[in-house]
Amino acid sequence: MFDTGQAARVLEYPSAGLAHLLQHFVGFSADKRYQLADWRIRPLTPGMVHYARCDTHFLLYVHDRLKQELVAAGEKVPNSFRVPQPPGVPQVGLAVESDSWHPCWCSGAQTS
Repeated sequence: MFDTGQAARVLEYPSAGLAHLLQHFVGFSADKRYQLADWRIRPLTPGMVHYARCDTHFLLYVHDRLKQELVAAGEKVPNSFRVPQPPGVPQVGLAVESDSWHPCWCSGAQTS
């Protein structure tokens, strides 16, 4: 599990909110009007589906970028946030190619 808000706080971003991280990393302005909606209702409204897709589309990319920054921060990251790998688990590199994410069809995303 990875908490983007916690990572942003450790890295001392001006805001730990996902909207800020989306704007910072991909230039996407998140529409938060459905953030406090009742997500138990079914079927979801078309607006709620669009919100959920746009709100999560870039999460893996943001995760990878934050992880890179945490690795680069080294000792700045408190030991309490470090999770040791179990024995026998191969160590996976944290390198992310800049084109490892694909453009979003959500309105407001910058794709260049």
